[in-house]
This record gives sequence, structure tokens and C-alpha cells, in this order.
Amino acid sequence: MSSIDLSKLKASLEKSSILIVEYYLLEEKCAMLKAYVYSINQFLLIYIPTKLRTEITGKKNIYELKALEDVVDEEDYAKFDEYQINMIRQVGSDKDAYKNLSQKYNKQIVLNGDGVEQFEKRIMRQVKRLNIPFSKLEYTLGVQNKKIMALHFGEEINLFYVKNYTKDVRCYMYIVNVKDLIENGAEMQHEIATINTQFFKIICDVIDTNLTEISSKDYTAIIEKYKKQKADFARKTDTFSSFIKRLEDEEKAEVKKYKGLFANETSGIRKNTLETEYQNMISSFMKKKMDKMESMIDNTYIFHIFFLLLEEISFDNFIMIKRTTANFEKLKALFD
Repeated sequence: MSSIDLSKLKASLEKSSILIVEYYLLEEKCAMLKAYVYSINQFLLIYIPTKLRTEITGKKNIYELKALEDVVDEEDYAKFDEYQINMIRQVGSDKDAYKNLSQKYNKQIVLNGDGVEQFEKRIMRQVKRLNIPFSKLEYTLGVQNKKIMALHFGEEINLFYVKNYTKDVRCYMYIVNVKDLIENGAEMQHEIATINTQFFKIICDVIDTNLTEISSKDYTAIIEKYKKQKADFARKTDTFSSFIKRLEDEEKAEVKKYKGLFANETSGIRKNTLETEYQNMISSFMKKKMDKMESMIDNTYIFHIFFLLLEEISFDNFIMIKRTTANFEKLKALFD
């Protein structure tokens, strides 16, 4: 198989409800694609093997990837734990309390700045956790947070820096090989749809269990708010799916009409007019579809922020609170 023709691949994927949203380069050749499967409202990370990679020009949303360990002169890539949307805000008092407490100690013996853990370690832990349900499957999952991508390629997790990336996103993506996608696209879509439903339920159950076992009124309120967030996203996906289905049905009817008109027309001038009308009609339907898809992609990004942050925070807080409780029990036993 020769190198991939990206334009043909894009056209082929769009016929299968898969929209390419970003192109990623390694050594100036297209190595990965982020795509959105709008039939299930989920992201894919399409990996292109080295022998199939090609140079790319004239496309929007093209970004260069670097192995994170090779990034030395870029902006401070480690600061990616800032919450991404206005509805979620980081509480400054936590940092202030930590800072005030740290001042009681000799600052000169601290080895890593103020002791805050680097983000790449946290995102790797999250990717490892999220991939546990995939242990018996050929599929794996990766997470992107702004300029950082943590991709689980079966044996190991690779960290990449996305150069010049300015989008404020956080999402999870199913990783697939482009060759497999070309050869078994319909089957893979069905499998990913089935997997995504189960994965989503597993992680939501974990979040719910972690927050419930913490036994705090605050966390109970968070669970209820998250349930509303899930329900709202479900409504948006249902509305989007209904719109796309209706639009595609209308487009098929119009295509059938124009084919009939074209077949029965004998005038060359009229045929040219019909061809122009036909192309305008197709463009109009495509614009309506793209406008709606772009809005749905944004909604999916926002929901993934809630989903991934809640998974990470509920896990970390559960572990820390349990550890704190155990440590107080040790202190109590120490003086009994």
C-alpha cells in the first residue's frame, strides 16, 4: 500500500459519518488525524504508519507534534491543569494554604519548585486508569488536554506536545490504525459505538461510587449536578442526530429529483443549468451539516472536560481522603 491520499481518505470517511477535524505532523509528514464520528458523537485518533505517511499542504488545522521529552524551548507546557471553562474554577485558597504551610519549612530543601506535581504524570495516570477496561480488546484510548496528548499504543503511553495549538480542549479519543479503518470501517464504527456505551457507563459508575463513598453533602450535590450535565448532553446528541437524519433524508430526495430531471432533459444549456443548481444544492446541505457538526463538536469537548476532570478529581480525592483517614487512625493508635 502506497502513501495515503489524504483528500481521498477525507472524502471516503465523510461518507461513513467520520469528519477529520485536525491533522498532526511528525517529521513534516502526516502521522495522525483527529476525527469526529458524528453517528456516535465521539472522537477518534487515527494513526498512520510510517510507510503510509505523506506531506500535507492546503489544509486547515495542521499541527506539528513533538515528543514531550524533546520539548525544551517552548512555552511552559507543564501548566495544563487549569480548569478550562468558566463554569469550573480553581480555588486559589488551596494554593494559598499550601504556600502558607510550606513557608513553615526550609524552602531550600524542596527539589521541585513549590512541590506541585507536573501535569504529564497526572495525565499518564489517568490514561492508564481509563485503559484498564480495554485490557482484552485491540482498541486503546488516548487523552488530549490543550497542547498535551497522552496516547496509549498498546504497550506504552506516548506523550506529545502539539506545537502552536491554541484550542482550549480536553477530550478522550479511541485510537485506530488508518489501514484497519479503511479495510473495516463499518465494522469498526459498530464496535466503537458498542465499546463507547460500555466505557462511558463504567467510568460514570466509578465517579459516582468514588464521590458517594466520600460521604459529603458537597459531593452529593456535585453528583446531582453532573447527572443534569449528562442528561443535557444526551438531549443535545439526540437533537443533533435527529437533525442530521432529517437533513440527509432531504438531501437524498433532492438528489433523486435532480437525477430524474437531468435524465429527462435533452437541452445542453438546461443540463448545464441543472448541474449548477445541483452543485449549489449539495453545497447548501453540506454547509447546514457542517454548521451543526461544528456546534456538536464544541458541545462534546465541553462535556469531555466535565467527564475527565470529574474522573480525575473524584479518584484523587477518594484516595487522599481515605489516606488521610487512615493516617489519623494511625495517630490515634500511636497514642492509645
